Amino acid sequence: DEEFEALVAEVDAAVAAWTLQLEAARERARAADERLPTAAWSSPKKPYVLTFMRAAKRRAGTDAAIPYLRWVAQNALPMVGAERAAAKGAVRILVTTHRQSPELASLGWMLGRMDYFFEDPAEASVAGRGLEQDSPVPEVRAWATFSRLSRALNEASVDSAEYLQAKDQLAKVLSSVELPDLAAEVANRVALRESFSLGMEAPDIQGYDLDGTAFALSDYRGKILFIDFWGDW
Repeated sequence: DEEFEALVAEVDAAVAAWTLQLEAARERARAADERLPTAAWSSPKKPYVLTFMRAAKRRAGTDAAIPYLRWVAQNALPMVGAERAAAKGAVRILVTTHRQSPELASLGWMLGRMDYFFEDPAEASVAGRGLEQDSPVPEVRAWATFSRLSRALNEASVDSAEYLQAKDQLAKVLSSVELPDLAAEVANRVALRESFSLGMEAPDIQGYDLDGTAFALSDYRGKILFIDFWGDW
């Protein structure tokens, strides 16, 4: 609606102005060999989160609330405090009150993390099953299925019926949708569980030590070994 479009335009203008100010501040800090204050990085979208939530509340229970709730979910989740709480609340409303809306597909991975958005596991389970049963969008149902089966995929023994059934069900779901991100997530989790679970033989990692000497993990077979993986960006 017009109010939503006006709010989005206002936010876009605020972000554009903030970007210019931030770049100027970075140049000044660089010239003075100083660190940029943390406050300078504060998102200009933050003051708008509650504005969008209030607008959604005025349209509660109608499809007109969806764009406002979706904006909050997509923009406020990286924030902290009241803004992050608002984002979680927006997702909870979307996946319950508006679970039949095709627009939920834009939430992507959020639909696969019901446990993150609901404090009560039982409520998370009900919300996920509601999406699986009622959403007209296959991609939304696929994410919801992943949410429901994540615990089994992550925690059940890899030779248990629970794990194998979860793996098989997700494979069937993924065969009928085009969701590369979800497919990669499931594949990574399966590889992690089936290659690195407790008691399994580790892959033969190979590399070079600090002196440039080649080594392999198998060189230390039979010895107690501590391996520290780290990265530098």
